[in-house]
Amino acid sequence: MGAAAADFPKVSALVRSQIKHALRADGGKNMFEFERAMLQTPYQVIRDRRLKELEWADDLLGRDPIK
Repeated sequence: MGAAAADFPKVSALVRSQIKHALRADGGKNMFEFERAMLQTPYQVIRDRRLKELEWADDLLGRDPIK
């Protein structure tokens, strides 16, 4: 199973989500802790987090603006 150019936006969104989570989790992380958070987090956890982010964004977009 190989990667295709069409997969790039999906993969980059997952990577951005993981980076944001790793940096947001604790502002005082050292490089070792950041690397561990980036490399040792299972794909399923990252994917589930990204799906929750998309659901949250979709929920916000579906609401009427406050005036």
